[in-house]
Amino acid sequence: MASVGYIPPYTEAFHADIGCVWSEEDTLEIISFKVHTHEHGHLVVGWRVRNNTWLEIGRMDPRINQSYLKPGSQGMEIRKGDTVVVRCVLENDSNKRINFDHSDQDEMCNLFLLFKYMPKHPLEPFKAINCGSNAQTIDLSKEFDTLPVFLNKTFP
Repeated sequence: MASVGYIPPYTEAFHADIGCVWSEEDTLEIISFKVHTHEHGHLVVGWRVRNNTWLEIGRMDPRINQSYLKPGSQGMEIRKGDTVVVRCVLENDSNKRINFDHSDQDEMCNLFLLFKYMPKHPLEPFKAINCGSNAQTIDLSKEFDTLPVFLNKTFP
């Protein structure tokens, strides 16, 4: 999961949000998660949303740890219709905007999930999912009826 867009100049607590719906029939069991940003990221948080109920997958300050960690709830599953939501909190103390992209000169907002996959049709190849959102246009309050308190918090 990744973000596109940019962090505006002189922004103390910019947030990039990502929301991806799992549309496959097969269920995924999350074994671990990993966060990744470059030098401007301060926090990455991931949730699974099912029937407007938000369950935190995990959170980490990417300046401290970018290794795989256990999710907040053991045996957490992603089923058809669930949405995985990510929020990255970043800062930009320069007078230039910082783009989201893949080079080390840009910024990233990534949540990686390591999962157990038990396909209903084992001979069909697994479809890798890579999804993202535009940091300038996504508005989670228009996507969901409820939001966790964390998303309504003022940062830093």
